[in-house]
Amino acid sequence: MARPCVLVLTCSLILAPATARAASHYIRSSASGTTCADWGANACKALPSSLVRGDTYYIAGGTYAGRTFSTPTSGALVITIKGATAADHGTSTGWSNSYSVESAQATWTSELVFATSYWVFDGSVGPTWSRTPSQYGFAFSSSLAYPVTVGANGSNTTDFVISHVAATAPAGDLEKFFLGTGNQFGETDNVTISHSYFSGWGNVYWATSPLGAAHYQDNWLFEYNVVLNGFSSSLHHGEDLNNNYGIMKNQVARYNWFEGRTSGTGVIVANNADNIGAKIYGNIFKDNDSGNGIITGTSAGNLVSPEVYNNTFINCSSGGWIGGNTTGTPLVYNNLIYNMNASLAVAGDYNAYYSATSVPAEPHKQVGTGSPFVNLATGDLRLSGPTQAGYALASPYGVDVTGAVRGADGTWDRGAYEYSSKPPLKDAGAPADGGAHKEAGLKDAAPRDHRSAEAATGDGVWADSAEQRDGVWADSAERRDGLAADHPAAGDQALPPSPSSGCSCQQSATAGEPLGALLLQLLLAGVWLSLGRGRVTRGREGRS
Repeated sequence: MARPCVLVLTCSLILAPATARAASHYIRSSASGTTCADWGANACKALPSSLVRGDTYYIAGGTYAGRTFSTPTSGALVITIKGATAADHGTSTGWSNSYSVESAQATWTSELVFATSYWVFDGSVGPTWSRTPSQYGFAFSSSLAYPVTVGANGSNTTDFVISHVAATAPAGDLEKFFLGTGNQFGETDNVTISHSYFSGWGNVYWATSPLGAAHYQDNWLFEYNVVLNGFSSSLHHGEDLNNNYGIMKNQVARYNWFEGRTSGTGVIVANNADNIGAKIYGNIFKDNDSGNGIITGTSAGNLVSPEVYNNTFINCSSGGWIGGNTTGTPLVYNNLIYNMNASLAVAGDYNAYYSATSVPAEPHKQVGTGSPFVNLATGDLRLSGPTQAGYALASPYGVDVTGAVRGADGTWDRGAYEYSSKPPLKDAGAPADGGAHKEAGLKDAAPRDHRSAEAATGDGVWADSAEQRDGVWADSAERRDGLAADHPAAGDQALPPSPSSGCSCQQSATAGEPLGALLLQLLLAGVWLSLGRGRVTRGREGRS
């Protein structure tokens, strides 16, 4: 008869530490509190000097100074710094929707340095490919030439997410990198930059590390960004994505819009070190001029065995759309080239060439005239009709940036967009409106958190936060294969969203779970039930 009571007692022992192990903190630039416990009198005006692993720090609209974040790691516990929104702001105590980053951006006025591993820095809102900087939750002062640094000199660091930010580079002939690595004697792995706006940068990222096979920059993911007006000069050469002096492996660049680079080495470049096994797909490259090529190696760095699928190239000049020093086994399929010199330095197939010159020989190429787009003048680059059938690819290449399933109508189209009835992305390709408005709740799915508490199970599944049970994120091994958990293979019915940026990390890890799950957690925590004698014997402490 005592058994049910013993079980209830045991559950309470587990529930309390699970709930307490992660907390939310509230930052509002006009506040004067000290505990950061709510949005009212207790809100802090700046991030605390000491941050807690596993916790979330909500940021209201306002102005904030940068700093160096050096909280020591604790297993793989992530510290999350995110924009507060009307839908996701933690506690409602003291909250006003006027605090949300939809109402006013959170702007950072000095450099942010993430010197240790496992950080998420997410502005929470910003429509994919929007050219209106004020629509993004976080912004950086345009006076900053180096807004973000990840990694620390002499250390190997891993797992950084930068998302939903707007950053315009300072004017003038100077070196300007949005994100650089702080390591000359270490490597920085598993970096995600997503859902953001960049304009005027010499390098959106500059990823360096010591040369040598023992040190790579591994698994960098650049997705759903708009990159405009890349800068370069004779003094400060520019490339949008640049692994300068750092051997890079397993780079993924997908679903981005690159436009307006008027000079420089290239857009995606292997520079002064090799870039090995890059996967580049679903991107728009428009009105870019570069010396070596749009996607290219250099005399000092080879682009080794890239996979370049279903991109659209428009009005680009110089160097070829795939440049020289591209070695290994390049795979170049299903791209669409319009109104430009179509020469490329490697063999490709199933590519489409419209109003192009120097069209290469390919067994299954498509050649046409005129614009294949719905409205090039307004930036609507969806296809006005289907192309000839391209080469069908395996997951994760089976959807375009809108989520349209490639080949669903029987034809796998060529180019970044699949021909479908899906509407265009809001503001994609349109000029900025000066930031006159933001729409409440207008946001995209948050990037996949690289990892959270404790350890992976080996198959890419983690179970130490509420967010992670709500969605499974691909581990680095999956990313090396180009797989993404939020993108279905061709033939699936829809593009499931990534875990929502509206998900609260702070829910109890056990609340609402079925009895079987609770019993499993009891066993994992080392709690033995002595049901026959009505008592509980505790073994080692559960994880905290």
